[in-house]
Order: sequence, then C-alpha cells, then structure tokens
Amino acid sequence: MCFPSDPDIQHLPFFAITPAFFKSLYSSYYKRELTFDWFSRAMIAVQHRLFYVVMSLARFNLYRLSYRHLWITRNEPSKARGGRWAWWLEVFALLGFFTWYANVLRGCGSWKTALMYLFVSNIVSSPLHVQVAPDPHSR
Repeated sequence: MCFPSDPDIQHLPFFAITPAFFKSLYSSYYKRELTFDWFSRAMIAVQHRLFYVVMSLARFNLYRLSYRHLWITRNEPSKARGGRWAWWLEVFALLGFFTWYANVLRGCGSWKTALMYLFVSNIVSSPLHVQVAPDPHSR
C-alpha cells in the first residue's frame, strides 16, 4: 500500500501515483507541503510520456540532493546520520568524486566531447532509476 508520506513515492511535480497527490499534501519526510500547482497539473497530464526522459536525468537530481544535504547539515554535522565523522567522510568523498570526474571530463579533449560524455555516462544508469521509481502505468 502506498502512503503519501513515503519518501520513495513523493515525486511531485513530475509524477503522481495516486489521486491523493491531486491536492497539496504535507510531506513528513521533506517537512514541507508538496504543492499541486499549475506546473504539477501540466506535468502529471503528460507523465506517461515524460517518465523515461525524467528518469534519464535522475542521476543529476541525486547529485543535487547530496550537495543539498551537506549544505543543510553544515552547521551541525554531529546531527547528520552517522555523526560528525560520517559528515566529513561524505564531504571528502564528494570532493574526491568531483575532482576525479572533472579530470575525466577535462581529458575528453573538447568541451563538446566532455558534455557528451557527461550526459551519456549519467543517462546510461537510468535503468536503475526506472527500476526503483513508481510504475507510470499503475492505476
């Protein structure tokens, strides 16, 4: 059974898996209201067409969420999951990844090749996101 407070199924404004999302609802996970506005209404109307496009770009959202989490917990890293040492480990891991990936992109030669590599290397993982996302054809 799907519950509106389950963070794995809260994909507004792009997807709604139950009519409960057709009105604004409060997310206990994100601690904010998920607003069903004009943009959500437009996206939900074509979610069956946009599903794989959105899922192909989901990796970029994971990057954003990682950096956002570190930014939000920067003043009190001891309150982050795992404590202060885990927060710093995450910071160094993301910095290491960013440094490595930037060097890979720099080694591609031209900016066009680097941009192509950036998109292909992130989009190729989209089956993972499709696997864990809600079925767009359910209900």
